Amino acid sequence: MGNGTSIGRVRGLGAAHNGAHHWLVQRFTAIGNLLLVLWFGASLLLLPNFSYGAVTEWLARPVPATGMADYVSAKNALMGLSKAMAAEWADDRIRVNMVSPGLARTDMT
Repeated sequence: MGNGTSIGRVRGLGAAHNGAHHWLVQRFTAIGNLLLVLWFGASLLLLPNFSYGAVTEWLARPVPATGMADYVSAKNALMGLSKAMAAEWADDRIRVNMVSPGLARTDMT
């Protein structure tokens, strides 16, 4: 008999009895809750300055407030890439520029 424990005997014996799935669900739920709390906090800070119509529109559509993760992460990734390129090529006297406009309201936003 070996010194190790058989994986079949210990699989599923964690606190949730279903392994890593429970851990992942908890993490995704925490991220979703964080985004909603940030949206709620922003609404508490910003809405007193808005009109009644703007407040009802803001509260009726919470998705745009939390649906910006792809835009923000892509924009910050490009900013980081341009900074890394500038630092790497500075010795060769190569300048790196980046155009980074803000979010514009269009039919897609």
